[in-house]
Amino acid sequence: MVLKLLIVVLAVVVAVSLSVALVELLHLSRDLKFEITPVGYTVRGNVTLVRYLVRLEYRGDVPLSNFKLDAEMGGRYIELIDVPLLTKGTVVSRYITIEITRGMGFRPSRLRITMSILELINVVAEVKLSA
Repeated sequence: MVLKLLIVVLAVVVAVSLSVALVELLHLSRDLKFEITPVGYTVRGNVTLVRYLVRLEYRGDVPLSNFKLDAEMGGRYIELIDVPLLTKGTVVSRYITIEITRGMGFRPSRLRITMSILELINVVAEVKLSA
């Protein structure tokens, strides 16, 4: 009986936490402007280095702490943005370089991006890249 009650309470807590996180994410989507644009490439033998500009602008009123934006492409981890505090009007820009080796069957068409805030809320999205 106690175990069933504990499971029900845990399920309610998880459901409430997820709904709060979803509300926060919907609100954040209006406050964050994220862009990733190609700015050039270099070919060295069978390796192509593609350079992108990553830009994030925060327009929200509530400061966000421990904000991280990471990406994964073709099994490779790329740190995009890691800032201790985002406040209203903060613009973070950074250049990243993605290495592509011909003949490996790997094409840089999709970038899987994970955004985490306070290491609690995680958003995963896929962005189409053009080179």
